[in-house]
Amino acid sequence: MKPIYMIIMFSAVIILSSMNGIIAPGPNFHLNNTLDSLNDPSVNNTLISNLINDNLDACLVGLEYPDVGIFEYYTNFKDYVGTHNYNVPDEMLRIAKNDRERAFAYCYKIHLAQDSVSHNFFIPVTIKRTKLPNYIVHPIQELKIEGRYLDARSNHMMEKHAEFDYLVEAATGRDWSTEADKLNTIIGGGQFYSKAYNPDTGTNWGKIQNTFYSALTYFVPVTTEVNLYSLDKEEVKAVLRGETNDLDPSGELSLNSADQETQLLLYVGSFVIILIIFIVSFYFKIIGWRK
Repeated sequence: MKPIYMIIMFSAVIILSSMNGIIAPGPNFHLNNTLDSLNDPSVNNTLISNLINDNLDACLVGLEYPDVGIFEYYTNFKDYVGTHNYNVPDEMLRIAKNDRERAFAYCYKIHLAQDSVSHNFFIPVTIKRTKLPNYIVHPIQELKIEGRYLDARSNHMMEKHAEFDYLVEAATGRDWSTEADKLNTIIGGGQFYSKAYNPDTGTNWGKIQNTFYSALTYFVPVTTEVNLYSLDKEEVKAVLRGETNDLDPSGELSLNSADQETQLLLYVGSFVIILIIFIVSFYFKIIGWRK
């Protein structure tokens, strides 16, 4: 491979790895953490917890529905604050017509509360510790967490999404039913992490990205997973008590801040490597001329 092609390829990896991709804990984690919280004696008889337990199937849809935006913010590198902000479940609770819709909205809010801990604390800390950008660290870290809570019930969480599509559309101003149907198909096959936001391995660039991510998984340890679970459980219990934290569920500011602290190192390293490639290339070119 000619040096110039190596430079172009390396630069492309650096540019794409710097883009913001905001990934949430997967359906298995959300499910287990929520059911565990519902059984906690301190909240298992509140008005909201009773409402959810009486309409658990509706709750489970709401618990996963916010991630319909995953196809926008990862595949197309767009933010997903449209589905990840507390205004959405608050508006759904305001217009809900029955207890099933209220259970859906409360569990939608639970999802956001769980994400708020990951996106504002857990992932930013990992970014700073590994010196790798959010786009790379985020899916790797949360995939490893998800693998510790595998539960076959999570494959069915979105099956009844059609019942609540209109409610989400009314609250967000956009029809998400197509994305909801796609997410249902993906998690129904237990493929949330292998298809929802993995690189497209049908293309050469997708294969390069996938290989790159796979290699990096060995350098991204999960050392604070228990703390994340416990903190998320506290946030779920807060929602069941009728409380809501003031954190941004998307975590944009926290993630961007952590990224900025590591980007300088990333770009300096990139520059050094590219400079070395140029020097080596120039050196061998000079030798070739002399011969």
